[in-house]
Amino acid sequence: VTALQKNVQFFCGCLQQKGLPVSSETAIIPIIIGDEEKALQVSQKLFEEGYYISAIRYPTVKRGSARLRIALMATHTQEQLQKAARVIVKILKEKEVLP
Repeated sequence: VTALQKNVQFFCGCLQQKGLPVSSETAIIPIIIGDEEKALQVSQKLFEEGYYISAIRYPTVKRGSARLRIALMATHTQEQLQKAARVIVKILKEKEVLP
């Protein structure tokens, strides 16, 4: 449990340093995209890069609040988390979700 909590804090910190305002008290970290189609596109591109990060959209969440759902594990290394944060931010910029 302690290792998982440290990973959550570390990963959120990595994303925050790259300009994403994320936080979570659990191993599930949401990144709000808003647009459902963009959320699907980002999820697909992440999958092509080797990351299975689901796009959650209506009717699971209200329209206009589509998001990515990142699930961390205690066994992820800091190196893996740093790389994932870089890839996520790169794709969000490519898809014009981030400036």
